[in-house]
Amino acid sequence: MPRVHECIHVSSWCHLNFALHAAVDGLSEAELAYSTKATRDGLRVIDMYYECFERKLRLLADGCRKRYGGVLNTQ
Repeated sequence: MPRVHECIHVSSWCHLNFALHAAVDGLSEAELAYSTKATRDGLRVIDMYYECFERKLRLLADGCRKRYGGVLNTQ
């Protein structure tokens, strides 16, 4: 479809979901998906445009590893 970017708009405030979220959801159902939104720990589309994106993603992953330890497998 030509010029699809003119027809579809993705808000910069949309939450991003990673394989990490799917792995954690398998362990705690909707608890993390809700808690990252409620505590504002999740990443949003707009975060990808700033240098802090990698740091925020690492913090999110580290927090999940601390919470779930060796049980968490994202591969």
